[in-house]
Amino acid sequence: MDTADLHFHTTNSDGKHSVQWVVEALSKAKKNDLSLAVLTDHDGVAGFEEFSEGVRKWWTPICASELSCSFTDPATGKDRELHLLMYGLDPHDPELVQNFDRFKKEREARFFKICEKLEVAGFPINGKAFAEKHPGVLGRPHVADALIVSGIVQTRKESF
Repeated sequence: MDTADLHFHTTNSDGKHSVQWVVEALSKAKKNDLSLAVLTDHDGVAGFEEFSEGVRKWWTPICASELSCSFTDPATGKDRELHLLMYGLDPHDPELVQNFDRFKKEREARFFKICEKLEVAGFPINGKAFAEKHPGVLGRPHVADALIVSGIVQTRKESF
């Protein structure tokens, strides 16, 4: 039976592995009937070209992303987060590229703001030092990783 993975991330968002590592893992999964995989990094398509080159020999690459959205829940009046998976994107669309760039800057600003608040609250993490070692887009999961590196928590789940 053929299988597909339509939702995974790399270090271009909150994944733990590079695009190259993922492509190598997919080559092994391909031997076990994987017939399609689609990279859906958060709020961007920065890894698509590299991913596309790596998987083109197996299937037609699909450009996709997971867009972080927020909305007000009409039942409760509370702001909620929603993750929308978008497939079939044009990675060179100027409006898309511009918005993804803005999202990246917002994510990184939020990362540093959270780190600063944690440090003021007495949790000695060094957001700048952590950011220098991280190759991709920074987000809340990386705050959790910084807490782990600092020995404050043991896992991402514990930090959240």
